[in-house]
Amino acid sequence: MKPKTTIVPVSDKGMLKEFIEFPLELYKNCDKWVPAFEDDEYKVLGKDNPSLAFCERELFLARQDGKTVGRVAAIINKKANEKWKENAVRFGWIDFIEDIDVCQALIEAVAAWGTERGAEKIKGPLGFTDMDREGLLIEGFENESPFTVIYNYPYYPEYLERLGFTKDVDWTQRVMDIPETLPSMFKFTDRIAERFGIRIYRATSLRQMARRGREMFHVLNEAFAGLYEYTRLSQEQIDGYVKQYVPVLDKDLVAFVVNEKDELIGFTVTMPHISAAVRKAKGHIFPFGWIYLLPALSPKRNDTTEALLIGILPEYQAKGAALLMFRYLMENYQRLGIKHMLMNPQLEENHKVQSLWDNFDTRLYQRRRSYVKELKTNKPQFMTSQEYFQNLLPKEEFERLPYFPTMGQFVDWFTKEYASLPALSDQTNTLTYKEFGERIARRRAFIESLGLPKGSHIAVFDRNSQDAIELYYAITSAGYVVMNFPASLPEQAVIGCCMKFDIAAIFVREEFMPLTAHIQGTKVLPAASIAEEGAPVAADIDPESPAAIFFTGGTTGAPKGAVLSHRALMRGSYNAIFKPGKVIGVHRYIALLPLSHVFGAHRRHHRAASIPATSSSPART
Repeated sequence: MKPKTTIVPVSDKGMLKEFIEFPLELYKNCDKWVPAFEDDEYKVLGKDNPSLAFCERELFLARQDGKTVGRVAAIINKKANEKWKENAVRFGWIDFIEDIDVCQALIEAVAAWGTERGAEKIKGPLGFTDMDREGLLIEGFENESPFTVIYNYPYYPEYLERLGFTKDVDWTQRVMDIPETLPSMFKFTDRIAERFGIRIYRATSLRQMARRGREMFHVLNEAFAGLYEYTRLSQEQIDGYVKQYVPVLDKDLVAFVVNEKDELIGFTVTMPHISAAVRKAKGHIFPFGWIYLLPALSPKRNDTTEALLIGILPEYQAKGAALLMFRYLMENYQRLGIKHMLMNPQLEENHKVQSLWDNFDTRLYQRRRSYVKELKTNKPQFMTSQEYFQNLLPKEEFERLPYFPTMGQFVDWFTKEYASLPALSDQTNTLTYKEFGERIARRRAFIESLGLPKGSHIAVFDRNSQDAIELYYAITSAGYVVMNFPASLPEQAVIGCCMKFDIAAIFVREEFMPLTAHIQGTKVLPAASIAEEGAPVAADIDPESPAAIFFTGGTTGAPKGAVLSHRALMRGSYNAIFKPGKVIGVHRYIALLPLSHVFGAHRRHHRAASIPATSSSPART
């Protein structure tokens, strides 16, 4: 009789050890599989992983008669779901014996866990970020796997497809023989360098490597921004990767390209192919794993390298930066006696990076796939905001009640509808709705001049002020996500919020500028910034896309950031003007709550808010 498969969540250190070590037993007779470094696994799967700032995760073990027969990680990457406008749960670190019932039980555990959290599809294998192992091997099982990627038995993809999974994307991995003579195209590199003001940067010390390493991950954020499931790395993640990987890199196997300002604009990271050594060490560096690893890390004893990462800023991708890096590396490979290079997995649809190798003799080495499957959900059916209020309001009241699904449409409407009426007063100046709308448009133009990708997070660090209100409407109506920082935030909290919430730019009140002096990777701008001319409302805003991040009140713990969509904000606005049977007809309003509070924000919709200065007397709206 076939044993029953039981799924249990990992709940203590002993079970985590079992989770991490299970593949060692499963693949003990496979000479193509390569374990991950055990210390790295404990870091990424433990509770101190920086990715848990924006990810949820649960680890599961599958057991039969008390014996572990499979494992899987369930992950929800909130940043990825927000960016890619989906509700997906990921599965990763999936391994199981040759038994489809075990595979099905693991997948069902992930699906159930994800569905409880609103997931509508399941995809994988994927990790917390793009830096983790991802993609199931579907071709090239006969080849030894590089140590940075997944190797699995051929029955893995067979079982997933039998369970209804289909292809989401593929990554191809190729191998190249290093030519004995440099291709003729390299003769143009000097001319390219002179024309575009770029050059190879040669690091000579670990400090220089670490400095460029930090810059490298910022370039990665820009270069990979549009690639499958990629989410920007936070500064905490970057610091961790630099500390983890830079010390083992060989300067002769890493290429950096800088511009005339000595700013990093491109990089290629390669290192010796150490898969056999890692397998002999069983993923351990200590106490004796280094005996196998040190010789393998020497290019003079290893004739094969692996290309781990390549990234070029978008504005330099057509300016020959890759050619400079390839020439530098090829010359070093020839000098060191390196004969082969295994390329990193590259998205099949990423034609820009695929075309980089057109002038080289390459062949397919392995292919990996991310699978996807829709989940069955019992989503409750809600009335629309219009239906809800139509049921409660007299018909004539409802018909004159405007409703707009996005902030941009709302701004356009009140600018025209109430053009001559007073909208905002700070006891010194009073703006009409037309003037208010025109200033919002000028703020919008300034924000768009920053060149940030749509959907970027932009913070406002100010008191209740005209600047703060105008920026709120400008940011959201331009297609970005606004976050109002409480005026009481201390310096470390400001820096921490910029990192945690991936803030691309922050508008700061003059008196608060000293608190932002040590922010890195975020544009810091005066709250009064405004352009001479206006810009129109973004035309392609999805009502379900994020519009704002508000802090929770902190009554059940530390305040947290809650994301609200355009539609959610506008639905909430109805509550600010409604009481059963009647639309509230207030003509003046004083905003006493901080603008970082969601209720204070809602009171600014449909009725522009007036801000008290030294006096609390209201202004007309």
